[in-house]
Amino acid sequence: MYNKILEHLTTGCRALIAAVLLIAGIIWQAAAGKLLDQTAFYLMAAAMLCFATVIFTKCKPDMIQYVIGNMIVLIMGFLLGESDTIDGTVLYTLWIVCLLADWGLNIYLLKLENVGKRIGLGALAMIVNVLLIAVVYLVPILVF
Repeated sequence: MYNKILEHLTTGCRALIAAVLLIAGIIWQAAAGKLLDQTAFYLMAAAMLCFATVIFTKCKPDMIQYVIGNMIVLIMGFLLGESDTIDGTVLYTLWIVCLLADWGLNIYLLKLENVGKRIGLGALAMIVNVLLIAVVYLVPILVF
């Protein structure tokens, strides 16, 4: 049933669902009254996954591998970033390495014949992940 629903969703419909989820997450965060509300985070994370499915309508990767692989890279970035001994240039260098690893992972996971499309969509998928991080961290700061 789920696969049949996914087959009938157009790219525009997926983008609209993602936009609605993102706006709902931002409104929820603004109304929550605390720095980072879990429900708002889940809504915004679902929005970013919907944006990611817009990318995947043509290349059909294995979503489980995509989600787990990207989460491992991003969690490694967070864990390294939370270290008290790492700061400044080293921290930014680690994040750049993590983002490049994420890009490489996406290039591998997106199954397209054209290498140029793989590189472009891999970069777009990496940008969606960066937007998720930015939304999670910037929305609470901008609201308060």
